Amino acid sequence: MRKSTIAAAALLLLTAAPALADWGPSRWGMTPEQVVAAVPNAAAVVRNGDGKDVFGHHQLATAPMKDGAFDVQGNFYFSPDKRQLAFIQLVPAVARCPDYMAAQLGRNGAGTREDKNLDRLQMISIRWTDPGSRDQLRFVGVTATVNGAWLYCHLQVDKPA
Repeated sequence: MRKSTIAAAALLLLTAAPALADWGPSRWGMTPEQVVAAVPNAAAVVRNGDGKDVFGHHQLATAPMKDGAFDVQGNFYFSPDKRQLAFIQLVPAVARCPDYMAAQLGRNGAGTREDKNLDRLQMISIRWTDPGSRDQLRFVGVTATVNGAWLYCHLQVDKPA
């Protein structure tokens, strides 16, 4: 029994996804130009009043990326004053949202979950702290209350607090 427990633990460690700290070749504090130069297939996002601000930060770079088995769009957000990388949102295709949430729960554990009813929408928010990097992780999903259809989801990766 002991050998099977050790083998199972080793397999779990080998198959665990890498920590999300400094996602890809980007690093916290990089400028948009540095992110675009470092991240494969990254492109600068031109701000033209199209609402690409989140929590007062500006989306100034984007790139197609992988998160384990998932193709995601990596959206890089920067502080407006110093233009330094502050957080990343990883956005899968809407059809993959249920599986993406399950993968995050499998990778990070139960986390702290909060569900909110927003009239005709249900918002799911699950938070974790990456034990190695101390990055703050938050999965956000939005479903239709009437039929449970997924409308949107993303994983937000914030630098350590």
